[in-house]
Amino acid sequence: MALLPLLLLVPGAPAAGKVAPAVVTDVGEGTARFARAIIARDLGTLVALSPAPFSFDGATAQTAAEVRNRWAEILDRHPVERLKLLGVEVVGAAEMVKKNGPPPARLAHLPLQGSTIGIANLNGRATLVLWHKDRHGWRAFAVSD
Repeated sequence: MALLPLLLLVPGAPAAGKVAPAVVTDVGEGTARFARAIIARDLGTLVALSPAPFSFDGATAQTAAEVRNRWAEILDRHPVERLKLLGVEVVGAAEMVKKNGPPPARLAHLPLQGSTIGIANLNGRATLVLWHKDRHGWRAFAVSD
């Protein structure tokens, strides 16, 4: 199936074009917004929360169009409406490495130093959103499970 028709089928999908980046001032709330947007198949919110370049489990989308297409593929492939957000935890990258060891090879190239990780518990499975702070607030730069 071509991606353009898929985008037209996603409920609440905004018209093609630029989406203003979402302002996130709290990593926990931002991570919860990601999780709720995934469950609701809210492509517009996911794109706004995922400014390019953005890494999807180690594969980087370089443009906003690539980010949109990747989220559309993910939403099309997974029965996300069955998910429930059971909680969110926020940890520093250094704390995560200390607790769980180094990241898997697919994520080793990401700039983890100084980053913060939001962990969304979706039906007992972790979805990680990686964040860096900039002058406007927190900016997500990667998602992984």
